[in-house]
Amino acid sequence: MNFKIDFRQDVPIVDCQQTRATNFAKIAVNHLRKVVRRHRNYRSHPNRRYPLCRQQKGWANRAILLRLATENREKVGFFEAIWQTWQESVFNPEKFYSHLPSRGGYGNPLLYAVIILWIATIINQAYNIIFSGFFHGLMARFIPTNESLISIGMQTGMSLLYMIIAPIFIVAGLFIMSGIYHLIFLIFGWSKRDFEATFRAVAYSAGPAIFFIVPFCGSLVGWIWSAVLTVIGLKYMQETTGGKATFVYVLPAIVCCCLIAMIAIVIFIIFGAAFFSNFGHAFGGSFN
Repeated sequence: MNFKIDFRQDVPIVDCQQTRATNFAKIAVNHLRKVVRRHRNYRSHPNRRYPLCRQQKGWANRAILLRLATENREKVGFFEAIWQTWQESVFNPEKFYSHLPSRGGYGNPLLYAVIILWIATIINQAYNIIFSGFFHGLMARFIPTNESLISIGMQTGMSLLYMIIAPIFIVAGLFIMSGIYHLIFLIFGWSKRDFEATFRAVAYSAGPAIFFIVPFCGSLVGWIWSAVLTVIGLKYMQETTGGKATFVYVLPAIVCCCLIAMIAIVIFIIFGAAFFSNFGHAFGGSFN
């Protein structure tokens, strides 16, 4: 350390250049040690590796962080992991999707969605069989017994067949809807992640389908709730705004409604033209 003497005041003045450099080096070393220490704690401490577990302890809550059921079933159990994921995704979607990784494979979200939607389908078809039998029982006095039994048998058989093949339609529907949403993101330039992120948002929004177990209003509640979860999932998975996610979800329905309306108008014009043509011929023939 160097000293300089100010002869006017006879006061030693410290040359701080070397001191500053030494202090800066010490600060840098201490900061580096803190970074290394935090990194070690991050890797070793489960609560830091799994943020959702800071307030909730146990392997069941770690399953929420969504290397879902098949990867955690050795620790938490298959059905327990599905149950915990369903609870968190349905009742706490903001936290759920904010911690959901955008990558991790298609298997886990696909398995979760197929299980939930298949259960909902079985419940729905069981209700159809019950109400169909009840309706035919009421109409038995007006419909011959043989015809009534045949009708009940056909409806029951169709319902059972649909229960069996439902997973095929569920898988196809998940990929088709995810593809449509992701295509809209790409068209408008709002896509910040790949197709897998969109698929995971759609698949994990299937939880409210369980509410189909409630007769009459359960289907409506489940559909609305699932729509809300899909919008939230698309928002977080594609890192966009809620308005854009809502637009992406609503646009396919608007396009379908417009197509249906156009087809209905064309059919009305065709049948209307045929009707008025026949009416004109009949009206003209009556005067002849």
